[in-house]
Amino acid sequence: MAIEIRFATENESNKCNKILVDLYGKNYYGVDARFIKWKKASPFKLPQENANSLFMIAVENSNVLALQSFLPSKVIVEGKEFQAIWTTEWINISNIKGLGRNVFRALQTHANINCFFGANSFSANACTKIGWEIINNIERMLYVINKEKLCELFGYKPKSEQFYFVNEKFPFVKDVNHFVCEDINIISDRYFSEAISRFSSLSYRGLDFIEWRYYRHPYLKYFVISLDAYGKSGIAVLRVEQVKDSSLNVVRVLDILPSRGFEEDLAIAIITFGKKNNAVLVDFFCVSSKYARELCPFPYLGLDEHISYDIPMLFQPIEVRERKSINFAIDMPSCPKGFDLKSFYATKSDAEQDVALNDDYKTPII
Repeated sequence: MAIEIRFATENESNKCNKILVDLYGKNYYGVDARFIKWKKASPFKLPQENANSLFMIAVENSNVLALQSFLPSKVIVEGKEFQAIWTTEWINISNIKGLGRNVFRALQTHANINCFFGANSFSANACTKIGWEIINNIERMLYVINKEKLCELFGYKPKSEQFYFVNEKFPFVKDVNHFVCEDINIISDRYFSEAISRFSSLSYRGLDFIEWRYYRHPYLKYFVISLDAYGKSGIAVLRVEQVKDSSLNVVRVLDILPSRGFEEDLAIAIITFGKKNNAVLVDFFCVSSKYARELCPFPYLGLDEHISYDIPMLFQPIEVRERKSINFAIDMPSCPKGFDLKSFYATKSDAEQDVALNDDYKTPII
């Protein structure tokens, strides 16, 4: 029987999950039943026969030879919505050269824009070979909240370059009052209409996405904060991550969507939130450096200002790698007119980049 490349059936999806368990171990977050149920509840679907399928596969005689797992999404370009797909895993189990790329190409045809965060070196090279554009290190905005504890935590010795950098480059800022928005039903959608007008290109951030992605996540706790109780001044979405083998935390910013005129106050409110949650630093990853710096103005520092000091971005455990930020790959088989990669608002909340890593499983792709 010839090899078929198509969307997986429910039974074939179970086989794909078994492959992921064999590859990563039983504690891999991507095969958690709660996680799979949550993914299928996404507000985004592809217009296909197997609408709930989240795998594109190469199959022969009921054997899965290659797979690509993905999440459907939407991208808004100059006010109009377009189909997008975020790849989350891409694996060729067979010895058939090029089969994985063929699966990749097949899925590409189902969207205007295809995206991929956190590719390993092999996947990044493969993406380049089939014409994808790669950003090796997306913007990472950073602010150090507690200098003394951070230096102690990371082992920065007095008189070292890192010690001087941390103590000289992050000025004290006064607290800004904020609200934690626990009820999504009272949040104004003003932040979204302003985001559409602000960003020429953005990954969809409507209230239905915010509810599914953050309020209904099966095991990650997120905090949606604003300068007012109803989010009219805009919202920021935060996760408090405890550093492994430590009582200290870091604050990861997943989204920051201020209404115009509230950019600085909302960015500093995030710092205030971090102080109250025993955090040593706060960071924000965004594809668009231009917008990241607009959303996280002074006293935050951009990647080019802190890259040489090796501030860790992995904390389960603390780990410094050659890569200084997350990489990003994009392909646009039918690129919407007006799409601008340098002005593309997409963050770590897209795809599956913000995951709680089990102690027994450490992903090689983040």
